[in-house]
Amino acid sequence: MEGKRVLITGGAGFIGSNLAHHLSQRNEVVVIDDLSTGKMANLAGFKGQFIKEDIRKLAKLPEGIDYVFHLAAYISVPGSVLEPEKNDDINIAGTEKVLAASRNAGVKKLIFASSAAVYGDVPEKELPVTEDLALRPASPYAGSKMTAEDYCLAYNDMFGLGATVLRMFNVYGPRQDPGSQYAAVVPAFVNKVMKGQRPVIYGDGGQTRDFVFVGDVARAFELAAENKGSDGQVINIASGKGTSIKALASEVARAAGKRLEPIFKPPRPGDVRHSVASVAKAKEVLGWDARIPLSKGLGTVLAHLAKATGKRSGTKRGRPPSKKGSRARSPRTKR
Repeated sequence: MEGKRVLITGGAGFIGSNLAHHLSQRNEVVVIDDLSTGKMANLAGFKGQFIKEDIRKLAKLPEGIDYVFHLAAYISVPGSVLEPEKNDDINIAGTEKVLAASRNAGVKKLIFASSAAVYGDVPEKELPVTEDLALRPASPYAGSKMTAEDYCLAYNDMFGLGATVLRMFNVYGPRQDPGSQYAAVVPAFVNKVMKGQRPVIYGDGGQTRDFVFVGDVARAFELAAENKGSDGQVINIASGKGTSIKALASEVARAAGKRLEPIFKPPRPGDVRHSVASVAKAKEVLGWDARIPLSKGLGTVLAHLAKATGKRSGTKRGRPPSKKGSRARSPRTKR
């Protein structure tokens, strides 16, 4: 994509800011964020336009927007259990506002950031997860994302606003907040290990997740905008490989050159047991696949955090140190 004017909601957040930096190399980028969880520091060096605004109050878009990337959201699964009304207000009502404004502005296409959480707790026999699997949202967050998907697809089918839904699995990378009460597992582990503290695992550690590097995700968003064939499609964005949380903890410690055994605590409400995606559709429709392996991605995260905090990480260019240093629903029809 080149020479376009694009809007990113939630563009000061983790994924949004990485997308903003990626797209602004060849395009004019406008970021909207209310900074409730996003940070201006994430946009350091960003040369586009920033607008501080809550998507729930969005009346119209800036002039001349070609594409909208809708990433603004209430992002915490445990938090949604505690604040379901707030979760729905942002993720459902907020998405409606963005869709209506995009339609009224004549936007060519909207790319919606959904989540693997919509699949719920998938039995192992049904893995890897394909896009036509019945959805079983197990939290208010997951339910709100499922409903927001439906609104996006309805706007695509009824109003002519091209829309693509990207169901992201466990995205990790630079600028991911390690200090949040509900921090994602990778930054939470990295933050602990960098401090010489034992990482905390909720559950027995046998649960699996599909980790995908944020740089690969930014590339998927760009391809989805450019690809007319993805209109009205729901597409998994993942690595296609499952990693247990216990194995992840070991990988983080090894990458940092430390020996730290994890602490185990009771499972958190709303968490699913297994999650790994089929990425066949992403390859077929977008010509996309994940290029950054977990070991290299973790090295990048460690180096980024080390630079930000002035500490040394145990990796060099993503290489680990030597051992010596060490509600039920029917499937959607395919669109």
